[in-house]
Amino acid sequence: MSSQPTTTSQKPALNGAKIKTRKRESKANAKFDPETFREQLLTIIDEVDPNQFDSVYAKLDVTGNTLDYRRYGEPLFEILITGGIIAPGGIIEKDDDVESRYNVFAVEDSVAAIQPHVEVLNKLIRRYKYLLRPLEETLKNLLQHVNKFSTAEANKLSILVALLITHQLIPLTIVTALLNDHLVKEGIALVCLTSILRVCISIQGVPQLGRYLKKGKLDDRLIEFFPPNKQDEESFARHFEVEDMKAVVELHNSIRENTHKAELTDSVREMIEEEKTDTEIVLHLKKLVKEHQWTESDVIGLIWDGIMSAVDWATRPEIIESQTLRQVKDWSRVLAFFTTQPRTEVELLGHVQVYCYDNAKLMKFFANIVRILYDNDVLSENAILFWNAKGAKPQGKSIFLKQMEPFVAALEEASDDEEEDEEEE
Repeated sequence: MSSQPTTTSQKPALNGAKIKTRKRESKANAKFDPETFREQLLTIIDEVDPNQFDSVYAKLDVTGNTLDYRRYGEPLFEILITGGIIAPGGIIEKDDDVESRYNVFAVEDSVAAIQPHVEVLNKLIRRYKYLLRPLEETLKNLLQHVNKFSTAEANKLSILVALLITHQLIPLTIVTALLNDHLVKEGIALVCLTSILRVCISIQGVPQLGRYLKKGKLDDRLIEFFPPNKQDEESFARHFEVEDMKAVVELHNSIRENTHKAELTDSVREMIEEEKTDTEIVLHLKKLVKEHQWTESDVIGLIWDGIMSAVDWATRPEIIESQTLRQVKDWSRVLAFFTTQPRTEVELLGHVQVYCYDNAKLMKFFANIVRILYDNDVLSENAILFWNAKGAKPQGKSIFLKQMEPFVAALEEASDDEEEDEEEE
């Protein structure tokens, strides 16, 4: 039987037919042309009075339907801030034919003059939410090239950044763009940072600045903006005092103090985990107290936290009580060394109360913890009775006072017996 030759079927050719390109593909393949975008944008916004900010925003809002803001987000903000687009190296390239009348660099370097521009940016980003990232990238680029701008332009940029931070449109971490070696070495980074911090404080105050710094993990990094030969505490304090910003120095010192205290707590935990003796821990703590000129009241709660943080709480619930009480007993000598004053004893007792309240699994063991501290000469009878009468904290107060009733009653009875014995003598 002879086999028939097989033939491959040919697909019909679409001779003369046009293959339509999808709109999205067409945009993706289009040449990136920021110069043309600049010309088109400036031509449009030049139609309105640059001082009529509502009209400027309305024009920018409508223009977003015709110009590709998503693709040209960074050139858009470069134009609105500097009046041109930023070439490699930070040079502002402006349109020779169309002059930009509306931009931040064209106004005076004051909060009052720049604030309306921030309001326009705020409304524009609320309208086109995808513009938030291009705004941040644009500002990073401008800060990195701030040395290419005039002194006035650099100050306007700093004010703009500060106002955008206070509007929570950008994070304070954006200032790390200034941490280029040449900007730091020449002192430009410090000048810009100082201006940014000054505006933030004037609008929202020092406490809010502290929260921004903590959130951005910049609370201990401000000194990095100083030139290398001035990265010391004395130069830091002198600079901000000369700038009439002593509040920044106080905030910095407070942050450093809290950092050192956190390190004390961590060191106690680490030494316990390394199975150091209570004598070694006491000697270590004495050294820290002397170095930082702390009092017993400054450190007693921190020591307690360090001791308790060394407990492995991921154990079975039924052994939490024995585990907790053993930890308190084992390290009572360390606590006793730093509770030589009645006031410190009461402060420790209040701290333990709050600690147990915040850690609900320990609430029912509070009285037993206090008894161990009493038995090991950490807390005196007078301190416990004072706490019971008027020293208890609000957190869980009624619960803990109720729990302590039998122990307090026993202490009061023992105290009465001692007084009777003294009278008989």
